[in-house]
Amino acid sequence: MEFVFTYSNIIDLREEHFFNGWPSGILDGHLQYSLNVPYYWLELDPNMVLKIIQEKAPKKEELWIISEDPEHATNFKKFLEGHKIPCQILSNTKMDGLIQKYGLTKLPRYQKLVYAEWVHTQIENPKSMFKLYHVGFKDKDVYLKGHIPKAYYFDLSEIEKPPNWQFMADKEIIPILKKYGIHQDMSILLYGDNNIAAYRFALVLFHLGVKDIRILDGGLTSWKYKGYQLEKEENVPEPCKDFDEEFLMRDVIRTLKQVEKMLEDKEFNTVVDIRSREEHEGRITGYDYVKHRGRIQGSVWGYGGTDVNDLADLRNFTKTMLNFEELQAKWKIQGIVKEKNNCFYCGTGWRASEAFFYAYFMGWDKISLYDGGWKEWGEEMERRAIQEYYQ
Repeated sequence: MEFVFTYSNIIDLREEHFFNGWPSGILDGHLQYSLNVPYYWLELDPNMVLKIIQEKAPKKEELWIISEDPEHATNFKKFLEGHKIPCQILSNTKMDGLIQKYGLTKLPRYQKLVYAEWVHTQIENPKSMFKLYHVGFKDKDVYLKGHIPKAYYFDLSEIEKPPNWQFMADKEIIPILKKYGIHQDMSILLYGDNNIAAYRFALVLFHLGVKDIRILDGGLTSWKYKGYQLEKEENVPEPCKDFDEEFLMRDVIRTLKQVEKMLEDKEFNTVVDIRSREEHEGRITGYDYVKHRGRIQGSVWGYGGTDVNDLADLRNFTKTMLNFEELQAKWKIQGIVKEKNNCFYCGTGWRASEAFFYAYFMGWDKISLYDGGWKEWGEEMERRAIQEYYQ
């Protein structure tokens, strides 16, 4: 049975960043349990918007529309009424009462999840301290076809290698980061054509203690939606000399043995599988270089998507982060809660890195990544079985 989150009858048309907590004219965050349907979604795909309203909004209640733009509110009202969905535009007087009834909430670390206009402001500001990186994997051609102005290209293939596709040792990664002008005491802004790559890079930077990491919600797709210009010239970063190798602020990458230890005490620990349902249930491996099917025994499914490059269960159709109230409720049903130590894994650590940061944005601190993922686990279980068989 598919999980269905219980939303209120309030439809918030503001863009995702205002809904999450970035300063807005009408609300500081959003009314709890309200359904975020940014107005630009209607311009992108009205059929998808109708599907979302029909699946997630209460069916037997009149819907109330919140918007900072009266024209947007009026147009959305006409759209809903055209599909025989009763609704009204919420007045300021009514808003005050709903704030008292529901209360306001926001994504606890919303500042770490930035939006296209904010990025544009940073690159236009000569005094900005942020360095911008387009993150990919052996796809520099994509970067050269068009990237956000002033962005440098970082190739993840430089810090993870076959056959296991795990991060290299810290001492091997640090010289590469220095080559790209990256050090711990800096502010860095990441995005990707597929943002899973950006989250993957963010994970190792987080592990190594880089001070200020921001990620563009929705990646390059969000930038394009706003109609901002792209640049095709390559930007080359200036190398830096300093990176304090002893200054490891955060130890968030787990080994196979550490995961085994966590599984011995499920009262306090949860190992979370961020793969498709088909992978989790052992129907497919999901990769042409992973031969084993199944999951880590004792792990729980934390949702995923359709394949190894997709996280549709945790995202909106625009590739931005799903409403965090819905995501937390999805995870809670699975036993994934803030109070426990949660270790995320997938096939080789990419999708799990994005889930890790979604938890981090939600204010969770007891989180880690099993970098070896199902690929390493399956191979190790086979090795042990063979070894035992021949003893």
